[in-house]
Amino acid sequence: MLITTLVRVRLQKKEEERLKRIEKEVSQARKEVEEVKRKVDLANKNIENIEMRHSGILIYIDGLPFAAPPVLDPFFEGTKLMAEYKWDEAIEEFKKAMKEAKGGHFVGLYNLIGICYYTSGRLSEALESYEQSLRFARQFKDKIGEAVALGNIGLIYQRKGDLDKALKYCEEALKIDREIGNKKGEAQDLRNIGLIYAQKGEMEKALAYLNQALKIFKQIGAKSETEIVEGYIKSLTAHY
Repeated sequence: MLITTLVRVRLQKKEEERLKRIEKEVSQARKEVEEVKRKVDLANKNIENIEMRHSGILIYIDGLPFAAPPVLDPFFEGTKLMAEYKWDEAIEEFKKAMKEAKGGHFVGLYNLIGICYYTSGRLSEALESYEQSLRFARQFKDKIGEAVALGNIGLIYQRKGDLDKALKYCEEALKIDREIGNKKGEAQDLRNIGLIYAQKGEMEKALAYLNQALKIFKQIGAKSETEIVEGYIKSLTAHY
């Protein structure tokens, strides 16, 4: 009887220890999930701020917020540095992420590197990065990534003054976004095409595209984009 009781006590103790280990592991897992969520939320905020400050550029991060820590951590640090205008340091972080990246991650990472070059005025390097993003997007059949890369290449040519080439790339992006039903991308493409026509001096076409963009931005509840496009339309109307 005594032996049976001792065995039962030992088993109970082992079970309690096992449950404590499980509780500790669950608690640690929750902390890790919360930390990842915090980083993802901050990365998204950083990117939203960059988009607002540099209207027109198309940012694409695809599955990077859900990547393993060796990719997620430098991606997160890179977006922080972008928000602080530390472009070269951000590029180094994204290159660090590339060492562990897989498949479609390269679409987003090359996009981010391209944005760092573009916003710091290094158009040739930006173009090269966007073309790499486009190549990977097509390789992995990433239609959204493909449209974003095409749109950003269009912006490079717009900034270089080659407006016909800029229009060609942005129209290709618009075609893809419409085919896949990407409303935000469609509105961004329409906005960018409208601004290219404005630069060409074709104000009627410019206003037509901008009004189409405005309509979609309103439909999807994109408040900041709506206000920006309304500003463009107001400015162009005053001079048309």
